[in-house]
Amino acid sequence: GGNHGKPSLSSSSSSSSSPLDMFTTAGYALCSAVSYAYAYTIYSYHHRRTEFVLFCVLLACSLLAISGKLGGSSGNSRGRGYHNPAILHDWSQISSALDLKLGSIDHWCLRGGDDQCRCEDPLTPSARSETRTWGAAHGRNKKAIAEAVQKQKDAVVTAQAAADAAAGKGWSSGLYENDLDDGVEWYEDGYQDDWTFDNTDYDALGRADGGSASDASNLPVLDVVFLGDSITEQRAGKFFGKETEKFRKAAHVFRKTYDRDSGGKYDGLALGIAGDTAPNLLWRIMHGEMPDDLNPRIWWITVGTNDLGATQCSEEVTLLGILRVVEEILNRKPDSHIVINSILPMSQEKSGILEINGKRPRHHGGRRGRRKKEASAGPTDFWPSIKAVNKQLQKFADKHKSVKFFDATEIFTEKVGNRLVINHDLIEDGVHPTPSGYKKWDAEIVKRIDSIESKDDDGKKAAAADAKAAADAAAAAAAEKQQADMDAAAADDVTDDAYDSYDRGYDDVYYDDLAVAADWDGDGDGDDDWLYAGQDTDDW
Repeated sequence: GGNHGKPSLSSSSSSSSSPLDMFTTAGYALCSAVSYAYAYTIYSYHHRRTEFVLFCVLLACSLLAISGKLGGSSGNSRGRGYHNPAILHDWSQISSALDLKLGSIDHWCLRGGDDQCRCEDPLTPSARSETRTWGAAHGRNKKAIAEAVQKQKDAVVTAQAAADAAAGKGWSSGLYENDLDDGVEWYEDGYQDDWTFDNTDYDALGRADGGSASDASNLPVLDVVFLGDSITEQRAGKFFGKETEKFRKAAHVFRKTYDRDSGGKYDGLALGIAGDTAPNLLWRIMHGEMPDDLNPRIWWITVGTNDLGATQCSEEVTLLGILRVVEEILNRKPDSHIVINSILPMSQEKSGILEINGKRPRHHGGRRGRRKKEASAGPTDFWPSIKAVNKQLQKFADKHKSVKFFDATEIFTEKVGNRLVINHDLIEDGVHPTPSGYKKWDAEIVKRIDSIESKDDDGKKAAAADAKAAADAAAAAAAEKQQADMDAAAADDVTDDAYDSYDRGYDDVYYDDLAVAADWDGDGDGDDDWLYAGQDTDDW
């Protein structure tokens, strides 16, 4: 009542705090916390030093683990592969599989790190033993190889027999073949039997001789063998080794191109298994899919899609896996040509977009509230990684004479304004070609095979011409020397009347002792008939 109705100052100030008071309180609390922490740290360091050091180590490890997790999340946050698709090491100069080293790999997984993928050792052959159908498909591939090799042998027999008939060559009676194959030259029906000294079974041919090199050069051969994954397997109309109606049209395209009996320009064989990576293909060729009697002119490799897409291997690991396969073929088939097909364009986007103005497109995860959650599960942008691997494969092929690189990018992509997109008429699911895609692809492959065959033939012709020229030059030099020696011997015969050779038909040594000097001129032409081939027979 003594305030006469005036409000109390104390109650007013307690009911509302000014910003200055709040700042002062927060500063006091912060200073108190820092002081307490400092005091506790000093106390712990002096009186509980062991516990303090262990606490610091634990704190540092926890911070490193958290930062690593955040780093991995930031790598995944764009949801489109590792942030740096560049391959750091130059593998183009290697000369064997021994030059491939795992220790220099920066990261194994496409999104970064080494643990967030199913990537295998790219240098070690790996069988997919967890899939029973894979083993069955591998067995069917080996059966297809045996059939192709037998077909080639039958074609050789037929072609050789036709060539012999056209040339009017004889046939052996076959009475002694397979009984006396001891290296002795037998003359059956007037023709020499070579007794199968090379890889051609001339006994099976029924030939009386082995034939000439010119005949053998015209015999049928297997031109190309395709090695790879499902992209290659679909060429044969198969899925895990079994013929499938879905891929029947693709198989028809393959036969029309790589089967001479069906009108194709070349003979080819497709050996692929769905889902295979480079280590899986390496295992297959080391276990029956590259036998000694399978010797095409060209090995065509299409692998790497599953290394990036299925097992999520990094670009460098994918590259090493492909190069390991190439080096294995070079070691097993050093006289063959190898073509490395580029990894085909691949996209998880329905639009098939790969680039905008030469740069990767920006992908959006939806509404703002869901962007962070959806980004980690968003589509992977494989295209920068594919380009990085293909660039290194091209570089490797440029430095190896028997290896070629075939870039199929322009076949399956098209420009739409400023965007590079996959042509959906040629690739149906973002990965596998359509029958139309295979047809367009094969047309370009045939052109490349033509180029390789032409250069190969030109090289063989040039080598043959060089060999013939060298032989002609050697023969001319030998003839010139022979004539010179004969001229010199004739001159000696004119001046040496005492000891010409074989006087009176007896040994010159005997008549040298008796000093009989009479030339032997049997035909009366005035020349010593015992001087031949430039040899001075007086020395006898």
